[in-house]
Amino acid sequence: MLKKSYININSILKKVKEKNYSFVFRKVSRIYPFKITPFILKQIKNFSFEDPIFKMYFPHIDELKSFKQKTVDPYQEKVYGKVFKGKIPILVHKYPNRALIVTTNMCPAFCRFCMRKKNWGKSFLIDNKDLEKILDYLKKHKEIEEVLVSGGEPILLSKNILFSLLGNLEKIKHIKIIRFASKSVINAPNFFTDDLIDKFKAFEKLIFVIHINHINELIEENINLLKKLSKNFKVYSQTVLLKGINDSYKELSKLFKTLRDLKIKPYYLFDCDPVKSVYHFKVENKKRDKILLKLYSTLSPLALPFFALDGKAKALYLPKKYISYKTLNN
Repeated sequence: MLKKSYININSILKKVKEKNYSFVFRKVSRIYPFKITPFILKQIKNFSFEDPIFKMYFPHIDELKSFKQKTVDPYQEKVYGKVFKGKIPILVHKYPNRALIVTTNMCPAFCRFCMRKKNWGKSFLIDNKDLEKILDYLKKHKEIEEVLVSGGEPILLSKNILFSLLGNLEKIKHIKIIRFASKSVINAPNFFTDDLIDKFKAFEKLIFVIHINHINELIEENINLLKKLSKNFKVYSQTVLLKGINDSYKELSKLFKTLRDLKIKPYYLFDCDPVKSVYHFKVENKKRDKILLKLYSTLSPLALPFFALDGKAKALYLPKKYISYKTLNN
């Protein structure tokens, strides 16, 4: 478990270079709370919205502005929810052969672009009763081949629940892959002790999917962890395309090549979710497509993630029918 580290918010706010930021911080964080780890603070080079890591975690006034159409549940998780904890769906079966387990809404830090921001004030962790219902559904639906264990941050589960979940998923024959999605690999690497990593080795179906958006997130502590994980498991990455953070070919290509060198396969690149209080991070489609085209045209497939659009099905998106080096001059 993460050791509690006292973080003095007032001392952090004194470092921020934005005018009147203390007022903005308190106004926004009353509605959408602020939470950060010492590891994230080490990743920040400049305490202003010019810094990509600062921008990912520090409240901005745009979170309180309204945007056309945005909802709190754009992908209809309540509609496709099969098991609920109160009103929160904890097992979502949206795609025919895949299911999502939302193990918790708790995280060691709050990303300002979080798609489940609506649940920040309703802390929960799945328990044994929830686990029984989840496993009962999965056993009955033999079409499900992959299960995504997500959250929040699933590493926050009690170890009894976590390993009971993974152990039972491992025993279900028709489930071939267990994807363990974690942001803590990047923002709280001390969760992953050597002892915990050794226990994960018991699960042959387990792969790790880390969430990383910018190369500045790679500090010594999580680079060391990534090397340990990639030595023992298949590790993939997912990235969200975010305005003012990583919306350039230079930043994304640098990140994806570095991940490849660490033996991590860039897996998914996502558009910003159309969620209320989040959509100011959305990169304009024209700019997005220009970046994608250059990535597709220059990167090795080993360093190239799929760009996916989420709707009734997860669709892989190409900006043009044909991609060639000629397009780079357009």
